[in-house]
Amino acid sequence: MKIQPGRMDGALSRSETLMSIPEGSDIKKNNRLLWITGASVKGRRHEQSGQPCQDAFAISGEGERWGVAVADGVGSATHAETGASIAVNKAVQSLLSREQNCTESQGEDLIRYAFLQAREAVVTEARAKGVSPSELASTLIVGYFKAGKICIGHIGDGIVVGVKSGELKILSSPDTGEYANETACLVENNWEDNLRIIQPTEIDQCIIATDGCQGALAIRKGGKFQPYEPFILPLLSFISRKLGEHGNPDSDIAGLLASQRMQEFSGDDKTLVVLVNPHHPDHPEG
Repeated sequence: MKIQPGRMDGALSRSETLMSIPEGSDIKKNNRLLWITGASVKGRRHEQSGQPCQDAFAISGEGERWGVAVADGVGSATHAETGASIAVNKAVQSLLSREQNCTESQGEDLIRYAFLQAREAVVTEARAKGVSPSELASTLIVGYFKAGKICIGHIGDGIVVGVKSGELKILSSPDTGEYANETACLVENNWEDNLRIIQPTEIDQCIIATDGCQGALAIRKGGKFQPYEPFILPLLSFISRKLGEHGNPDSDIAGLLASQRMQEFSGDDKTLVVLVNPHHPDHPEG
C-alpha cells in the first residue's frame, strides 16, 4: 500500500511505501465490536536532539464502550512526555469508571469529568516532582465511543476526522493560539474555557491525531480545516480491509508515521489512532 500525504496547500507529495514498525512505538489493541489501531512515533526533531517522544495515547474498554485519549506534550515543558502519558491514561480510566450509568444526554458531563481527573493527576505529579504544572503541559483529546456514536472533548491542537456513510467531516479542528507554535494545554488555569466538547456523533470510522499529522489529514480553505481525502480515504480503506481479513495494521500505521516523507513533512512527534466500526454497511464484514 502507498499513501500520499497532503500538504497544507493541497498539493500532493510523492508516495511513500509503508515501512515496518519502528522500535519503541506505542501500539494498542483491537476488538470485535470496535476495532482500534494506532501508533505514536518520535519526530525527526526529537530524534536529532535525543529527546523522548512527547506524544502519548491510551485505549481502554470492552464490547461497545471504549475510551480513547491522545495527548501531545508541550515541547518547552521539561517533563512533557510524563504529563502526556499521565493525562491519557487517567482520562480513559476516569471515563470508564464513571460511565456505566451515564445516559447520552450526560455525555458532556462525562467528558468534562475525564478532563478534570486527568488535569488533577498531572498537577499532583508536578507537585510530587516539585515543579510547576507547566513543566508537564500537554494538549488532550478524549473520545468516548458507545453504540456507534463518539463524544469528543478537545483542548489544544490536534485533529479529529469522522466518516459516516462515506462522507468525511472534521469533528474537531486544531485550536491554535494567537502566536506561532502556541496552543492551549490541559494544566492552564482557564482550561475549562479552552475545552471544546462535541456531542455524540454517529461514525463508521474515525481518526484522532496530534498536530504532527494535521497537515496530512486536512487542508485550510477560507480559514477553515477540511478533510484531505487523497490521504484519508486510502488509509481508511487499507485499514478496514486489513482488519476485515483479520490482519493487524498497527505496524503499517507506525511505519507510515516513521516514513521519511512524513518526517520531512513534519518534524513533530506523531500519533494517529483509527477507530473502525466493523458493522457499518460498507465494511467488508458489515
